Amino acid sequence: MKTLLLSLLLIIVSLSCAASDEIKTKLVNKYLHASKHEQLLIEFDKSYTTEAKRLHPYLPKSFWSSNEYKTIINEYNKNLWAGWEKTYYNHLTKKELKELLNFLDTDLGQKFLRMQLELDPVYTEVTNKSVAILNDKFGHLIYEHKNR
Repeated sequence: MKTLLLSLLLIIVSLSCAASDEIKTKLVNKYLHASKHEQLLIEFDKSYTTEAKRLHPYLPKSFWSSNEYKTIINEYNKNLWAGWEKTYYNHLTKKELKELLNFLDTDLGQKFLRMQLELDPVYTEVTNKSVAILNDKFGHLIYEHKNR
């Protein structure tokens, strides 16, 4: 009888934890959507494609709209989203997620979101330029290393 009760208790606790995890996951995704992370994915896609085109100018224009390239970008986006989900899930409690979502519903929260969306392209441009410089320097370093 004790074993049966213990088993039932473990099942109830497991179900409760699973339901709690599902609620937290939903809160994380609600936050990601509310904070316009889809827009970040679009900016990252543009940024990556711009740099890839710069590094591989010999590829035809049709390559960048091909299903193969789109598949790679979609996989990247899914992995990035999953990484964001995991990060917010692991670093924020349900209570904190609810507080964040409540903040985003305020006037200041809305202003903060607008500001973030306005600054994202600026950050992306700065990042693109920095990555281009780094890639060029790295390419030059590799060239020098090979020719030693």
